Amino acid sequence: MFGSHPDAPEADPATRGRLTEMLAAGLVARDHPIVGVGPGHFTPYYSLEYMANPEIAFRDINKSRRAHSLYLEMAAETGVSVNTLLSRKRYAVLHLRERLRSIYEEFMRGG
Repeated sequence: MFGSHPDAPEADPATRGRLTEMLAAGLVARDHPIVGVGPGHFTPYYSLEYMANPEIAFRDINKSRRAHSLYLEMAAETGVSVNTLLSRKRYAVLHLRERLRSIYEEFMRGG
């Protein structure tokens, strides 16, 4: 499955299932990039339909499942634009934290 060598071991069912779930969420995000499918709508309304896609179905899953990736599930439910804004906000907070730390350290050194 993951390797082209005939003796390569098969991935365990849990890994194949999670990969299928994450790829399904990625496809939903691709198909609904602007506003997504709505908060809380990926699992009950879209997961089964997309996980049945033979191009990504590494495991046959016959019940609704979450995406096993917060970022992919958020992108599927709220759109890529919201996901991008949230990741930029996180970067800004981390940058501000580092800047405040350096100001504090400079102040404590007396300079």
